[in-house]
Formats: sequence, C-alpha cells, structure tokens
Amino acid sequence: MHLWSALKMRERKSFFYSFIHVLSIGLAMQLHYSWPILAVISVYLFYRNLGQVSWLGVAAAILTLIASLVPYLQELASNESIQRESDRYIGYGLVHVYPVLKALLYWLRYGSMLFSNKVIAYSEFDWLTNIEWLKLTALTVWKSAVFIVGAVSVVISARLNWLWWKRIKPIVRRSQQSLLTTQWLELYAFGAVVGVLISAALSPITFSYWHLILVYPFAIIPILCGLVRFLTTSDTDRHDKRTNVNTSRFAHWLNRYSITRTLKAIFTNSGHLRKVLWFSLGYLIVLNLLASHDSIKYSYQSDYVGQVEQYVQQQQLLPK
Repeated sequence: MHLWSALKMRERKSFFYSFIHVLSIGLAMQLHYSWPILAVISVYLFYRNLGQVSWLGVAAAILTLIASLVPYLQELASNESIQRESDRYIGYGLVHVYPVLKALLYWLRYGSMLFSNKVIAYSEFDWLTNIEWLKLTALTVWKSAVFIVGAVSVVISARLNWLWWKRIKPIVRRSQQSLLTTQWLELYAFGAVVGVLISAALSPITFSYWHLILVYPFAIIPILCGLVRFLTTSDTDRHDKRTNVNTSRFAHWLNRYSITRTLKAIFTNSGHLRKVLWFSLGYLIVLNLLASHDSIKYSYQSDYVGQVEQYVQQQQLLPK
C-alpha cells in the first residue's frame, strides 16, 4: 500500500494517493513496531523530490487516523493496566551501537535465503520413517543443505547490495534529475535502509528478525534489480566492462579458491544464472512445504480464528 501509493504519487499529485500513503503509515503504527521505517521512507522521497504531495490528502489522512485512535485513548484513560513501563529509553540503540549494526545485518539477511530457525531448522522428519538413524541422517543432510544455501546467499546478497550502493550513490541527494522506474525503486530501498538504521538507533529495544519483517519486500529490491541488470546485459558487454576496469580485491578473492571460481563461473553466465533461479524457485517451494508440514512452531492446520477467539477470552477482552 505504501509502495503502491508512492509510485502513483510519482506520476501526479493526487488527493487519493496522498491520503492512502499517509494512511498506510498510520495503520502500520497501530499494528507493528517497524512503522517508523515507512515514515522515514516517505520523508526521504519528499526530500529527494520523488513524489508529488497533496497536502489536503495528507491532512485528511491525519484526521482519519486521529479518529481511529479515539477508542484506544478512551480505554487508555480508564484502564491503566494496558500501560507498559520499561527501564529502556528512546535512543538505546544509538548509545549501545550494536543494535544498529544488528539491524543492518538483518537487511542483508532479508535479501538472502537464510531464514528463521523456527521455520527451517526445527523439523523432525517424523513423517519420513520410524527408523531413528535414517531420520537423523535425513535431518542432518537437510539442515546442512539449508545452512549452506543460506550462507552462500548471504554473501551474494552482500555483493548485490554493494553493487546497488555503488549505482545509487551518485543520485541519493536531492536534485531535479529525471529517473528511470528502476532507479526510483532503488532509491525507495535506500530510504528503507535509512529507516531501518534510524528506527534501530531510536528504539528502546534490540530488534529481532520479526521486528523488521516489514522491510522484507524492500530488502529484495536491490537483489532483484541486480539480477535484472545482469540478465538484460549481454555476456559480451559484461566481459568488455570487466576488461576496462581495474581488478578489485573482491575479484582477487573470487579467483583465489576453487569454490569461489565455480560460483563466479555460474553467476557470470546468464544461462547458468537462469538455471540457478529455477533451482531457487524449487528450493523455496520445498522449503515452504516442509516448514508448513514439519515445523514444530508453524502449521498450515492451525485455526487462526480459533486462536484469536481463545486469546480474546483468556485476556478478557470481550465487552461486558
């Protein structure tokens, strides 16, 4: 909703899209801890002249959000038990530094296939066999494959993010320069990175993976843009470009080991890369099937409605 309305605001000034854009931030504020990231993205887009704002739409959205908070404020005034006290403070992440670095690492991880342990590593393979040693062997092979693929994908994510940063570095500052849609998306992702860092710096808690899950689709933008650029550039053009630049430390490192030379051969050939993408699609399908059927935390058989009703009753949230 936020990204869609921002794209529409890029094309023209509109009351409706400005209203939806601000509304998406306010609704996220009521649902998730990472809502400030959306606000920072919007501020950056405004600073960078990447959208046209209808201030009437903004005002209408703010009034709508205030009205939506009236029931909460009424309950807050009459029920002190919903207030939370904490020994943490705004700016905890900035003072301790490591929460900010951790949030930045999460950005790289979101662009990879290194998923949460609760999804990928808690399988038990009880459905496969009753023979203990066979089940243990399958489990070991599966976990090894998952973490190897995850580790390699983190390296790829870091590299593609570095190339993305080199592309957008000359255009991150305010200007009237016209941009391609791909460049606009890459700058939107840059706003998300800034939002992650600011949110982590101001947050009174240290973020876990689920605190920042809102930026998951934004973290994939540099990866997708890098892959699209690679697939739409001919092998000859890439070879000419590599021969015309100085050899980097990264290139030296790639040529140093047999495994890195193999990976280089795969990811510098568009035909091989397409096969990798098809393999990745199949891998993700298998991963999701196993996670939904064998995870000790998540299950496709869970009754969401029943869980919500049980929680409401336990917390005595039903009106009297």
